[in-house]
Amino acid sequence: MRLPRPSGVSKVTIYSYFPTKADLFEASITHRIEAQFSTMEWSRLDPRKPADALAKIGRAFLALMRSPDVVNQHRALYGALGKDAGPAASFFEAGPLAIVGAGERLPARRASCGPPEGEAIRP
Repeated sequence: MRLPRPSGVSKVTIYSYFPTKADLFEASITHRIEAQFSTMEWSRLDPRKPADALAKIGRAFLALMRSPDVVNQHRALYGALGKDAGPAASFFEAGPLAIVGAGERLPARRASCGPPEGEAIRP
C-alpha cells in the first residue's frame, strides 16, 4: 500500500505520528467512522421502537459504506489482503463490529423501558 502525496507532507512527518502504515490506516478508518456517526445520538435512539432505531443505524452505515473515500479504502484493503490481514481486521473492529455492538445494546435498553409503543404487556 502506497501513501498518497497530495497533502505535501513528507513520509518522515507522517511516520513520526504513525509508526507503521497499519497504524496510519487504522487511525484513518477510525476517524472516518467517528465522523460519520458523530451526529448520531446513540443514547437518543428509542429502545421502545427497535425497528426505527435499527433503521437509523442501518442508514448511517450504508451512507458510510457507499461514500467514495470508504469505497477507495475497501479497494486498498482488498489489494493488501494477500500480504497483510491486519488493516482489514482494524477496519472490521473500528467499523462494523463497533456498530453491531451499539445495536446489540438496544435490547437491554428496551427491556429497561417496558414494552414497545402500542404493544400490550402480556401476562
